[in-house]
Amino acid sequence: MSLYFGSWQQVPNRLGGTLKVSDPTPLASAKTIVFQIQIGEADGYDFHEPTGTPVLRVNGSPTTLQPMVTQLLNRYQDGTFLSPETDQEEPVYVNSWGFQWNVNGLGPITSVEIEFSGVTHSQIYRLRLNQADTLVTKNIFLPEFQPSVRGTPAFDGSETSVTHRFASSPDAVLNVEFRPTLTGPWLVSPGPHTAGPDGIVDIVFTQPGDHRTAWTRSMFFRAAYHLPE
Repeated sequence: MSLYFGSWQQVPNRLGGTLKVSDPTPLASAKTIVFQIQIGEADGYDFHEPTGTPVLRVNGSPTTLQPMVTQLLNRYQDGTFLSPETDQEEPVYVNSWGFQWNVNGLGPITSVEIEFSGVTHSQIYRLRLNQADTLVTKNIFLPEFQPSVRGTPAFDGSETSVTHRFASSPDAVLNVEFRPTLTGPWLVSPGPHTAGPDGIVDIVFTQPGDHRTAWTRSMFFRAAYHLPE
């Protein structure tokens, strides 16, 4: 089941509607509130810009609180659209977002409301609201790890190698595995690999044999990592 912001018109970044997630009986001692949402784009937009991203109200206050953390947790492509800006077919994504608020010092929490606005033809698939009586001052979400620049596989007569650039969290230490298809065994890229202060890390993948065709077609990655204290 999903929620769809319908319209008879196809206009990029047109307001499709405003929704609210509320909890009239929240955790009274809550200090950290986390909201996750999976939303499909339309014409390159998911939340209405510039003011449609989730905001928080507590205890019935008319004042909204901006999240201390806003992070794109995951995305996958779900088609294309003809962009009026580039006049090219551009990807449309289903995005998973995470938002984190610090509500310490607001007193006993008696009500929680999270409000957001989607564009027309966007679609909501999942929502999740969490509350904790522990004050979490760091980003609770896993650091982002996603391809940034794709390299070209090369074969030297005995093995195939390719260097891909990834975006992660600054100074993250990563152990990375890969495979050319969705199924099959994971292969290890010798590490660990350490991202730079900008979160960028170049990782070399090698495997005996000629894998240029398969690796050009697709590669999948997963990472285990930790952040410096």
